[in-house]
Amino acid sequence: MEVTHLYLSNEKEIGILGDWGVGAPGLAIKMEELIALGTKPFIAVGIAGGLMNHHKIADMVFCPEALAEDGVAHLYLNGKDVVSASSEMLDHWRWFEGEKSLTPLSPAMAWSFSAIFRENIEDVYRVEEKGCSVVEMEAATLYAIAEEKNVQALTLFVISDFITEKE
Repeated sequence: MEVTHLYLSNEKEIGILGDWGVGAPGLAIKMEELIALGTKPFIAVGIAGGLMNHHKIADMVFCPEALAEDGVAHLYLNGKDVVSASSEMLDHWRWFEGEKSLTPLSPAMAWSFSAIFRENIEDVYRVEEKGCSVVEMEAATLYAIAEEKNVQALTLFVISDFITEKE
């Protein structure tokens, strides 16, 4: 049995949630609980697959928006299929990169999809035409819940693998 871990800074201003599960349903449960307890900003850091060699393995990217095909986000979106990171969090991220003199991360629209390793090339082409360059399972739900609950959210990814028509 997996146990969820919540680590808090000494000032209890920053928390890191680990071992919460995988996919949009697990994220939705934990996020709804944390919002009910008063949590406002959320930053998710995870892995994503790159689509059609837009990125290299181990690249870090930030996700300004996500295509919601994950099975949960649509329950919060009232018919929309694309949802965005909070503008406040995007502004904070850009400020942080500048303040710390970091090399800016590339933006990557995410395709939030429910089943790992079940993508097919036709769908990859379809979502690439919509602007997606990575595939993962939770960003759309994170953003959809944040939008509905009026909290802030941003997602950062490390590219773990990639999907192409040919190697």
